[in-house]
Amino acid sequence: MHLTLARILTVGLFIGLLATGFATAPVRAADRTLHLYGTVSGWGDTPGTIGSPGPTLRVDVGDNVTILAHREDSFTHNWYLDLNGDASWDAGEPRTDDIDSAVPRSVTFNATTAGTYTYYCEYHQGTMRGQFIVQAPSTTPPAADNTLLYAGIGIVAVVAVVVAALAMRGRKKA
Repeated sequence: MHLTLARILTVGLFIGLLATGFATAPVRAADRTLHLYGTVSGWGDTPGTIGSPGPTLRVDVGDNVTILAHREDSFTHNWYLDLNGDASWDAGEPRTDDIDSAVPRSVTFNATTAGTYTYYCEYHQGTMRGQFIVQAPSTTPPAADNTLLYAGIGIVAVVAVVVAALAMRGRKKA
């Protein structure tokens, strides 16, 4: 009986330890939606914070970014990210369609390269601009997902209880 108990506990412990090897969560890109409100005076992250330069926007490398640009005056605006630093929109750089009504316009893109860039309104570059920072991934490891660890511990506990119950039952018969 003691040999069987030892084998069952060893197998349960092995399963629990094996489960802990899979307990870390994979790193995933975040989906980020950023709202910007614009007038010829600048950009803001709310209608009451519009200024020039606009707010500094920060994302991480790999993030899926959606910019939702709103206009707060009667002028036509758009939003674009100047990736090559030439102060003009070029094909391949993220840009919204023209915002020519109360309906906001959006653009979605993946932040692939760390760096500091400038965003603009193509029509009012002198005032409608700001910094867009793509940060390198953190060196801090992601938090562990302990679900499998707890499941392994639970399996070991259940096996131990069952074995103890069987051992007590066997002693009562003897």
